[in-house]
Amino acid sequence: MNAWVARLVAMSNTLQKRLSRIDLNLLPLLLVLMETRSTQATADQIGRTQSAVSHALNRLRDMMGDQLFVRHGPKLIPTPLLLELETPMRQLLGDAASIVERGVAFDPAQSDREVVIGCFDLVMPLASQVSEALKVQGPNLTFRITDARSSNTRLRTGEIDLIIGLYRNKAEPGQSVSFVRNVGWAFLASEKMFMPDRPSAKDWAARPHVQVYTGGQGRSPVADAARLAGVKRCVALQVDSFMQALFTASQEKMLFTTFPLLAHPVAQQFGLKAYPLPFEMPDAPLSLVTRATKHDPFANWLHNSAKDVLLDALERAARDLQKEALN
Repeated sequence: MNAWVARLVAMSNTLQKRLSRIDLNLLPLLLVLMETRSTQATADQIGRTQSAVSHALNRLRDMMGDQLFVRHGPKLIPTPLLLELETPMRQLLGDAASIVERGVAFDPAQSDREVVIGCFDLVMPLASQVSEALKVQGPNLTFRITDARSSNTRLRTGEIDLIIGLYRNKAEPGQSVSFVRNVGWAFLASEKMFMPDRPSAKDWAARPHVQVYTGGQGRSPVADAARLAGVKRCVALQVDSFMQALFTASQEKMLFTTFPLLAHPVAQQFGLKAYPLPFEMPDAPLSLVTRATKHDPFANWLHNSAKDVLLDALERAARDLQKEALN
């Protein structure tokens, strides 16, 4: 045995000894503890006794050589090391699940797993339609719709299974991005507001606007397109979500420029009507993002099934919008 092979064997033996001390079954419990900050709440959530959770926590402390939590009143506060390890742990569990599931046929009718869909709030009605349709295929599946902030990281770590969003970027390693449909722009106004059927740029610019604040440097694709067209609007109010903007447009006599195809179900409830923009705006690509589907039967099923539902829902919304425009 040459020196290089001997060194490799020694490294392998050392790694095996270290891995023998690790019980990966404890990591999901640790992540639940990080969310609940309570051994009793964790026990209730995973169906174990509090003493069993406390025993598992002691094993984790010994395994990781750290206290992991310090008590502050009734709550457990994660240590800096545990906070640092949270993302790698989630990614490790996501990768482990992906390895186990590769090549294993996924039958939604026989599965009771949780399916987590990430999206921004304007897309939540569509995400709800996806979950309802997929529930027919998998009656025992449970669905959770969550905010899509930090969605790429959360998809990579297995916290999110599917992202529905305006995804312009290329797929990251381990991801699959699928274009669903382009969605165009329009502006919404209360039916109580007197607007001509074909508003001019002057009509659009003369009224106050509500805008969704997305951070950054305050740049807005709407403002950029309007500037190119020689039009300037007055943003009277910035809000944090699309739903707030829709509500404000219905109550405060402000205009809201957005995607009518996505806003349609909620806009109807708020008594908002869509009007064509008096200048050109490039369409936005609504896309689906999942973990790479080639060797993941669950992700492949979720990706294809969700896309079919979305295409059907958006086609119906487009027909409704066209009927409203003709009336």
